[in-house]
Amino acid sequence: MLITTNTTHAANASLFKKLPYDPIKDFAPVSLIAKVDWSWWCRQTARCRRCQT
Repeated sequence: MLITTNTTHAANASLFKKLPYDPIKDFAPVSLIAKVDWSWWCRQTARCRRCQT
């Protein structure tokens, strides 16, 4: 696997009863490829007024 996200490991552990690998022990991060900031955009007429995390 060259590039993957953490969702791959989370989903596979839940979707498959038995995996041929241990998603925690068999993989290690090698380097950070990118860091992306998130932004939320909506119309002024949208119902939402503020975003809470």
